[in-house]
Amino acid sequence: MPSLIDNLPGQVLPITELNNTLSHMWQSDAPDAELPTDFRASQMNLLLHFGKKVTPTEAREKFDIAVDFAQRYPCRIIIICTDTSADSSERPLEAKFHSECFLGADLRKMCCVEVLMLAYHVDQKNFMDNQVSVWLENDLPTYCWYVRMPMLRMKERFAPFLSRCRRMVYDSTIEADDYTAIDWSNITVVQDIANARILPLRQAIGQYLSAYSPAVIVDGLTHICIRYCATQRGEARCLRDWFRECLEQCIIQAKLPKRELLIELTIVDCKELALEVSCEYSNGKHFFWRLEHACDYASLSSNFGGGLVKQCVPVQLLSAEKALTEALFSADSK
Repeated sequence: MPSLIDNLPGQVLPITELNNTLSHMWQSDAPDAELPTDFRASQMNLLLHFGKKVTPTEAREKFDIAVDFAQRYPCRIIIICTDTSADSSERPLEAKFHSECFLGADLRKMCCVEVLMLAYHVDQKNFMDNQVSVWLENDLPTYCWYVRMPMLRMKERFAPFLSRCRRMVYDSTIEADDYTAIDWSNITVVQDIANARILPLRQAIGQYLSAYSPAVIVDGLTHICIRYCATQRGEARCLRDWFRECLEQCIIQAKLPKRELLIELTIVDCKELALEVSCEYSNGKHFFWRLEHACDYASLSSNFGGGLVKQCVPVQLLSAEKALTEALFSADSK
């Protein structure tokens, strides 16, 4: 049975030869020519770790996102594939190498990307750690992206490696576990890609509501319902947490008695709907916001005592590459 690494592009190489290949592949015999190595000044290491439940289609999708990311932020990409096939524990570690060079719009700029891939059996964890350490670019920060990896296994088996990493990101829309629920003891900063995807939504809603005083926003608020489709599960949860935090701050700033906010999450079977927020009030006010798939705007309706307002707000979820960028770098300055 083929392993996950077999479905990713690249050249199969013995692990013992890969480092030597890397050191020579960007060189040229032309003495005065610009070398490709001049265009691969890496800024970081990006480790993409696939769990055993990742499908070949999903792996290729994440591979392409990582390569797109590396065009803007030069890095060495290291992809780890968990192999659970019956005979994989008896096979040696399998390695693969892929490289691409991209020309800029003016045909003068070039970016070269290299991807190192490793397939290992779950019982080969120590060998995997050692091999990854050899492949990392020295003295550069390492960022980790985990896909369908059980969080307890990460905590138990990869905590020492994560302690040396600057950031670990995951996508709560596809993960069964909430990685933030682990007491990481500050070994790494954990960020959710789903939360990064809704950055434009949070900015748009926050900018609109900032026109009203905190007291007006929370006075008479009784219930909030966030409706979402199955493919936006993580985004809905992140939006709920953001709303709760913002409204709790409004209550504090308005000097109102502290109270529990009821925010309901409801999944709906609707092909058009992506995310929807409805705020109900006991005093006639209301706030309604809806984003549909394949739309570059959200519909908004509100009445905070000054009459009914209806608007179309230009907004979209971040693209896959931009969401990864936001998740990896958003907290660097904090």
